[in-house]
Amino acid sequence: MQIAALLLILAATPAGMTPVPAAQLNGLTFTSPDGWFSIAAPGEKWEWLEGTKINAGADPRNPPPEGVTWMARSPHMEDWFVMVESASTTDNTLDDDYIAGFEKKFSAIYERDGATMSNLVMERINLPLAGSLHFTFTTTAKTGTVTYHFGYVTGRGHRVMLLTSSESRVEPKRLKRAIVSLRWLKEP
Repeated sequence: MQIAALLLILAATPAGMTPVPAAQLNGLTFTSPDGWFSIAAPGEKWEWLEGTKINAGADPRNPPPEGVTWMARSPHMEDWFVMVESASTTDNTLDDDYIAGFEKKFSAIYERDGATMSNLVMERINLPLAGSLHFTFTTTAKTGTVTYHFGYVTGRGHRVMLLTSSESRVEPKRLKRAIVSLRWLKEP
């Protein structure tokens, strides 16, 4: 009985999120409401959700600099990733200033939540667009629990970030599948 209840909880849509409208899906492929990019779910039966509480009224067809958020998850939440789409008219390169700002922003978020961020590694990759970034970092909670974070940032003035975390030091293969499937439909 407890297992059945747990499976129902895991299958439920998380608070503050809603299923992505069917018009944005073509099979397993999600297309952003503004038509900038598409990305395939990295496995069968994955679900796409929009972070309605996080987005707080932001228009996904015209993302603000802080972005709009979606989540893709496998059945029963074995795998998942968060996707943030953002746009900026002034910040259009993934350069050293962007990396420094990234570290400062994420360090502050985790510090606020009682954790310490460390071991940030950023590497340039050319997937799906030249000059994209692959990143990893670690967080340590006050309890000593260590979490490993993995992600990608691609684009210029218009960007997409994919992010997931794990108790394992090994990046989930499905996150790699997701970034490989991302296609820019307009010049970012």
